[in-house]
Amino acid sequence: MSDSSQWTLFWGLLGLGLLAAEMMTLTFFFAFFGVSALVVAGLRLAGVENVAANLILFSLIGSIGLLLFRKRLRIALSKSDAKFDVDHNAIITLTESLPGRGEARVQYQGTQWGVVNEEDTELPAGTRVRVSRVQGIKLHVKRHD
Repeated sequence: MSDSSQWTLFWGLLGLGLLAAEMMTLTFFFAFFGVSALVVAGLRLAGVENVAANLILFSLIGSIGLLLFRKRLRIALSKSDAKFDVDHNAIITLTESLPGRGEARVQYQGTQWGVVNEEDTELPAGTRVRVSRVQGIKLHVKRHD
């Protein structure tokens, strides 16, 4: 493998690694530099093989993208209309035992949800419970009378 293709491979792997880091952190920081590294890898394939130029392009593309688009992306995604459609006071049947003040999982609206028992006593599987509140992605429940 030639020195040139090693650098191209380096930039490509760096870009993929930074994009993977972005998927784990969701900070919109690594994404811009990941894309920047992939652009540099593409430019190397097109013939721009000067290492100094590659470093400058990587820095410029990543920094400009970060400064121009990061805030806009974060604002756009924070205004998302996607909300969990959880009915307050919905009645759910427990599929597994729920210890007093403990947590378990329940099937609700086609997916698994975490449930938190707001009572001190255990609620056995098959017990019907009422959603008293929703905190994040957890349903806080009490025994339904």
